[in-house]
Amino acid sequence: RRSTAKPQDLSNTLQALGSLRWYQPAVHGELVKGLLFSIGSSTQDATGQHFSNALFSCALSYHFDSNVDALAAWGSQQGLQQWTEQDLSNMLFAWAILAATAHGDTASMRALAQHLFKESSWRGSARFTVVNDMGKLYSAHLEAQHGGLPGGGLTDSKLLQLAKQATVEQQQGISQQLSHVADAVAVALHGHFEVQAAMVQGYHTLIVLHPSCPCGLAIAVTQRNRDFLYHPAGQLYGKTALRLKHIERGCDGLVQCDESELQGCSIEEQQVMLLQRIKQATKG
Repeated sequence: RRSTAKPQDLSNTLQALGSLRWYQPAVHGELVKGLLFSIGSSTQDATGQHFSNALFSCALSYHFDSNVDALAAWGSQQGLQQWTEQDLSNMLFAWAILAATAHGDTASMRALAQHLFKESSWRGSARFTVVNDMGKLYSAHLEAQHGGLPGGGLTDSKLLQLAKQATVEQQQGISQQLSHVADAVAVALHGHFEVQAAMVQGYHTLIVLHPSCPCGLAIAVTQRNRDFLYHPAGQLYGKTALRLKHIERGCDGLVQCDESELQGCSIEEQQVMLLQRIKQATKG
């Protein structure tokens, strides 16, 4: 019941849904609405973890509505001294996902991001030591730069450098996965286009050297168990959606295909599929 639920209960429920990769707009909307009501009636029970868990879980399914916007407005007015580095990085990462994928680039969300970036930059590299937290900071910084957020994101140069390095470290798993699909893509496109492994915006990806694309055309190879929600099936996971958005912005376009599509096809079928998607991405 909304009238008796505590911020921790509602936040934990949203976090559980995010972990399960399960999304239902009406359910998420009611939970965020309940959290707002609970915060308003019991401010002393609300913590940075409750807020960051809720916002982060919404971002994983890119759920954004007036209640999420109101939650951001509340967060932008809070003192952040007692909030952990994980809270700050999760909230900034959530802002980046929602701003890039869910029309979440509102005045309240921008005010929240500025508030969080200021606190994060003030704490600096001495306080941010966890690779996962710093990787999220870098993704948020890229979004701030692209969107022209006043202040430009992270202002501590050492923290920014370490955050970028952390992103590269986090990409090692994807780099290894790319190495065994890169050959398949290269073989399928042999005689048509050259394919290279590359780093784009700090992310590992494959680049097709296309004559109409000076910066290259990115090929994003996704995995069902890693890159998509379980419900609704076919919806990209928020983390993946942001990564692909950043890669696309650093190239002249993006072609997406799933690893299962490459594994289940002959070379000729792979070639037809990839050439068709390249044609669509370059509009002919």
